[in-house]
Amino acid sequence: ETGVNASSLNEIKLPEIWLFQFLPKMQKMDLIIRQSTECGVTKIIPIISDFSSKDFSYKKDDFERTARWERIVKEARQQSGSAINTTIENPMLLEDALKMWNEGAKGCGFVLHEERKKKKNIFSVLKENTNINKIGIAVGSEGGISEKEICVLQETDFNLVHFKTNVLRAETASLYGIAAIQTAMTELDEWHIHE
Repeated sequence: ETGVNASSLNEIKLPEIWLFQFLPKMQKMDLIIRQSTECGVTKIIPIISDFSSKDFSYKKDDFERTARWERIVKEARQQSGSAINTTIENPMLLEDALKMWNEGAKGCGFVLHEERKKKKNIFSVLKENTNINKIGIAVGSEGGISEKEICVLQETDFNLVHFKTNVLRAETASLYGIAAIQTAMTELDEWHIHE
């Protein structure tokens, strides 16, 4: 079964988007993977973290779930017509995910946070980070992201971002964050003109 023909995000020349999703409950993770793929995320990295669902550990079942997630990616790409080859990594610890992030192309990272800790917004961060090839978005599980993990992300130059909305569920925050950052990237040139 083939999906609709959607315009390719490749034509817009956006940087790659990497989603660092701190593992929520499995049913929510399935939805996050589907929606992220439909939005054109390049890489999804499930993070086993301090507040991750207890459904997950380094068991054999976890890697069988990854095969299920790959099927979800394939179906979502067909349905949305996405030309982006979304890949999903095996679940890993944050430190391992950040090693992968630091290899290769220059990137700019965001941590979606429910509290306003710093006064930077997406546009100001993007203005400071020109010529980037990838954007990282770190989204917490149901319990959020621990202070220790936030410190590790900030040491890797991820920027805390707070959206002036209600506190969002993990699966809503991922979709909202991806959409907000994609919109900022596609409108960045126009935004600079009006400065």
